[in-house]
Amino acid sequence: MALTFKPEVSMGELVEVNWQGPGGAEDWIGIVPTGGFESDIDGRWERISNGSPLAIQAPAEAGAFEVIYVAGIDQSILARSPLSVVEAVARLEAAEMVEATAMLSVGWSGPEGPDDWIGIAEPGSAADAFVTYERPSEGKVALVSPLTPGPYELRYVLSAADGAKVLASQPITVVEPAIVLEAPGEVAAGTMISVNTSGPANGSNFVGFAEPEQDAWGTASGSWESADNIKDGKVDVPAPETAGTYELRFVLTSGDASVAARQTVIVK
Repeated sequence: MALTFKPEVSMGELVEVNWQGPGGAEDWIGIVPTGGFESDIDGRWERISNGSPLAIQAPAEAGAFEVIYVAGIDQSILARSPLSVVEAVARLEAAEMVEATAMLSVGWSGPEGPDDWIGIAEPGSAADAFVTYERPSEGKVALVSPLTPGPYELRYVLSAADGAKVLASQPITVVEPAIVLEAPGEVAAGTMISVNTSGPANGSNFVGFAEPEQDAWGTASGSWESADNIKDGKVDVPAPETAGTYELRFVLTSGDASVAARQTVIVK
C-alpha cells in the first residue's frame, strides 16, 4: 500500500493523491481528522476507480488530518497517512460604493478551490448566503450589484464539502443609480425612437415600452433595447406596433426587476 501527496495544503485546496493498493471495485480514498474513522469523511472522498492521482478537496478548517485508503468490501482502513491543512489567505479589492445593478469589478486572490465564489451578501448573514455571486477566475471578477440599495458585504467564500467559510470580506454600499430617460411624448407606431437615456448596464437592464399595468419585466412585443447598447447618452428603441398609451421605462434587474424611471408615451 502507498499513498503519496503533498503533506501540507491550504484549506479547500485540491489534494492530488497518488495511490497503490489492492484496487477493489468499491475501494475509496478519503480525508478524515487524525485518528478518524471511515465515517468521518464528511464528503471528502473519491472512488479509486477514478484513477491515480485522485483529486480530493481539503477541509474548510485548518488542522491535522489523514488521507485513508478504505476497502469497499468491508469498509476497513488499509492505510493512512498524515495531512496538515493550514489557514488559507484571500484578498479582495473593489470600490466601496456602487450603483444598484451596476457591474462591480473585483480584484482578488485566494485558494481558488473548485467551488469557491466571490459574492455580495447582507451583513451578518451566514457564510453560504449571497445576493449575487460569481466564480473567481483570472484575477478579476465582475459582479452585478444588488437591486436594493443599502449596506452589504463583499466576500471571498471558500466552499468545501464540510461547509463554507468567509476568507475575506469588505463592506460596500449600494446606492440609487442616477437615471436619465427622455423621449417624445407622441410617436408613430412601429417607428424607431431615439431615447435620451443613461443608467447602469449589466447585460440585463433595459429600456423599453410597456403597458401601464404590466409588471417590471413586461414589455410590448419587441419594443425594448438592452441598456448595454446605450451610446453617448442615446439608444434607439422600436415603438409598439399597436396604438395606445404606453410607459417608456428604464428597468433595473438583479435577481428581480424594478422600474427605475418611466415616461408616458402616446403611440399613434
